[in-house]
Amino acid sequence: MRKSVCLWTVILFLAVGMAVAVSACGGSTAASSSTTLGATSESSTATTGETTTTVTGEETTTSVSETGSTTTTTEAAPTTDTADHAAELRAQYPSTESFGNSNWTTLNAAPGSYLGAAVDVKGQPANVTVDPDSRYLTWQLTVSGTGGEQMTALCRTNITVDRSLLSGGSPVEVKGLVVAAQGSDAGGGPIIYVESIQKAA
Repeated sequence: MRKSVCLWTVILFLAVGMAVAVSACGGSTAASSSTTLGATSESSTATTGETTTTVTGEETTTSVSETGSTTTTTEAAPTTDTADHAAELRAQYPSTESFGNSNWTTLNAAPGSYLGAAVDVKGQPANVTVDPDSRYLTWQLTVSGTGGEQMTALCRTNITVDRSLLSGGSPVEVKGLVVAAQGSDAGGGPIIYVESIQKAA
């Protein structure tokens, strides 16, 4: 009888020990799992937040930097001399030559040989700015020849013109005269003193 009681006591202790052990293991696993998930979530949130903040900061900085470098506040003030100097330039460079899109390749090949020549040409303007030295409004004009050649002229004027025509993305018609040639480092081509511009027909 005593053996039987001892055996049941041992079995009872074993059962209680087993239950406590299982309960303890289950509670520990849940706590560990919860802790791990919490840590992962916090880490992920922190990383995502830092990345977003950093990227946003870089984009904002870049945007501000780019905007700052292209603002018109850094552009030179245009000249107050708005008189048409075409007559003086023609007297200085007398010429009976005239150039348009159809014979532009001839002018483009040797612009220094045609100083004073009349120009009536259509092209695409770009890089409009006020030159800091002369304070003339200056822009590049891409001219297409009859064979599809793309040539560039430098246009300059002190005459008041509608600047919006040069920034609208549409071709313009430029009238003026050849006054110089661009250096080879600038791609050659003529420099034109512009008397008028209008939207190309």
